[in-house]
Amino acid sequence: MSHIIVVLDTNPAAWALQSQYGIKGLTYDTAVSSIVSFLRAFTLLDSSNKFSFIAAHTTKSFYIFPPEKSLASSTTAATAALTAATTAAASSSSSIASQKRKRADGPISDGPFPVVLDQLKRLHDKGNTLLGDNEEEEEEEEEEEEEEEIECMSLASALSRAMGRANLLRQRSASLDVRVLVILASQDYSSYYVPLMNTIFSAEALSVRMDCLNVCGERSKFMEQAVHQTDGVYQHLDGERGRDRDGILQHLLTHFLVPANSVEKTGLQQVLGRSTSVSDIDLRATCMWGGEPISKGIVCSVCLSIFSLSAFKGMRKMGCDTCKTRWKIMGAGKKKKK
Repeated sequence: MSHIIVVLDTNPAAWALQSQYGIKGLTYDTAVSSIVSFLRAFTLLDSSNKFSFIAAHTTKSFYIFPPEKSLASSTTAATAALTAATTAAASSSSSIASQKRKRADGPISDGPFPVVLDQLKRLHDKGNTLLGDNEEEEEEEEEEEEEEEIECMSLASALSRAMGRANLLRQRSASLDVRVLVILASQDYSSYYVPLMNTIFSAEALSVRMDCLNVCGERSKFMEQAVHQTDGVYQHLDGERGRDRDGILQHLLTHFLVPANSVEKTGLQQVLGRSTSVSDIDLRATCMWGGEPISKGIVCSVCLSIFSLSAFKGMRKMGCDTCKTRWKIMGAGKKKKK
């Protein structure tokens, strides 16, 4: 029995760049279809296998499946349709022949997958709106924020939701195999380094493995650290072999379908794309000011943000750039004369 929590990066700007300069033939719609097919295969492996789906969008994160209770009032129609579809799939004991007839008659309508697919497409098409919700006032306030802060909010909140979901599942069943799969399309931002590290510590405490499929052109040092700390699987679809592939389904099925305790990861490292080894991961901290990896730095005692020595000298009088705390440096003033 296994439960997988999929966190999908649905940033439209990142996927626009990906479709233009990234892997050949990989668009947002193609990726979503591949992920849904992967989840179908995952649930077919064992009838007890379940999944959760979280979208990390430009300004916030959303529960795609199961539907969040706080969204029930604003997404009544979609929630009712999703609940009806899930109930029908759970109560029906359809045979293989009936499934074949469904495929022959038209689109597959069993289970929550069509509703999940529809929600993801609507979320991408309507930008910051989920299922036609009217959030214009919130969008106007959020547009005033800087781009890095927006990216920080979405990914950090999505992973926080994933850890909360994993904690709830573990409380219900301590022996349940829970893992998180992150589909990443955006580059790293130094502003979400601290909240991401907090989610890594939570995953370690819960014994939840974090896997990552990175389709961005740049390496994700943050997710490499997360995967390494939780003993997960990291795949970066770069290089000529990755660019010649249409879609990501085969990568998902090869590396992330079967639990890691059933397959030796070393045998999969060179099959497709690139898997990081321990020596390949940069475990150094990242400066919150400049974004570069550092070996020595200054840590804010309030928010635990890390800054390089050169960045600390530049903001010494202003205080912490993250929490705006004014630092009181011992010995900074002149000695009093006797």
